[in-house]
Amino acid sequence: MEPTAPFSHVGMDVFGPFICKDVRREVKRYGLIFTCLSSRAVLLELLDDMTSDCFINSLRCLIAIRGPVQTLLSEQGTIFVGAKGELDRSQNDMIDEKTKEFLKAKSCSESHGWNMGKAYTYSPQCS
Repeated sequence: MEPTAPFSHVGMDVFGPFICKDVRREVKRYGLIFTCLSSRAVLLELLDDMTSDCFINSLRCLIAIRGPVQTLLSEQGTIFVGAKGELDRSQNDMIDEKTKEFLKAKSCSESHGWNMGKAYTYSPQCS
């Protein structure tokens, strides 16, 4: 077993909704919990709605704050399935020869590696 940085291996789930007041109206908000699978530390994010875009933005915040993620586990909820499709489409649009060369030079895999088992796995494999 090798020591890893916190939040290198992450599990996540969405919870809610919570009714919050926004000036004079009530709105639904959701929570997204990221938990480190090695240290059990947690990071909470607030989602404005249950869309893939909100989830992807929260995932980007996690990566920006805690660094690269090696493994990401989740249930097969609608928000995560939609995010997988969005990531697949954006990756297919992005990959060209220059990008492949850049990823190869950085020792990164081209695919994001979602595993379609009981839990999704995100493994960017960058060194």
